[in-house]
Amino acid sequence: MNKNITHIIDHFSPISLNDVDTKILLPNRIDTKFIFSSHILNHILAQLADEYQILEINNEKWQTYSTFYYDTPEKKFYFHHHQGKANRYKIRIRHYHTTKDVFFELKSKSNLSITRKKRIRLSENINYDAELPQLLKKVGIHDDLNLELSLANKFTRITLANVEKNERATIDFDLSFTKNGEEIGLPYLVICEVKTNKKFSNSTLYKVLKTQRIYPTRISKYVVGNILFDQKLKKNRFKEKMILLKKIENEYYTS
Repeated sequence: MNKNITHIIDHFSPISLNDVDTKILLPNRIDTKFIFSSHILNHILAQLADEYQILEINNEKWQTYSTFYYDTPEKKFYFHHHQGKANRYKIRIRHYHTTKDVFFELKSKSNLSITRKKRIRLSENINYDAELPQLLKKVGIHDDLNLELSLANKFTRITLANVEKNERATIDFDLSFTKNGEEIGLPYLVICEVKTNKKFSNSTLYKVLKTQRIYPTRISKYVVGNILFDQKLKKNRFKEKMILLKKIENEYYTS
């Protein structure tokens, strides 16, 4: 993390993980994503310190995550995204480096764009692949999906909270993907996600992004990573998003 961001987030009042979980209740949350260049992240954050608190865990105001995605050999979950399937989900194992927690997570999205997440805490020394069938049953999936590790990523996250508006937002950057020993980094990209129970337009963060002409964009890290590693993968539905990513990359390297 660069020193400028560290200086800016020091101006945010901290909020604990327990307070985020108990004071901001989002049982049927609506997630709205935005993407923009990491060059303007400092400028965005500087306008939010009076409205938001920042999640602090173990005296750290940012957290590092690693995610391991599972899919079928024919990439069933990827193509559910590509087809715009109304009721779809992701299956992943996420490592929370700051707290040393590991969770198996089922993240589902309904045809009403409502996101739900079920998760099970894991110990670090179990064989994840061997335990997958039982873990799937515990979250209500009884199909024989023949899953395999498909993709991994790592990123840094800042989490902002506005208790008064019952709003939470994550800001992810320093994103990289790995697959079969190969790594692709995206230092130019910031993915911001506003999480509310209602329309996001009441969000101060959204209003700040709007002044920068940054508007909602449906994007999935899992989808982006798959496309970056396999240029032959069918991606018609995601063409505009990949063009936008390329534009952000070009601006980052030429500015």
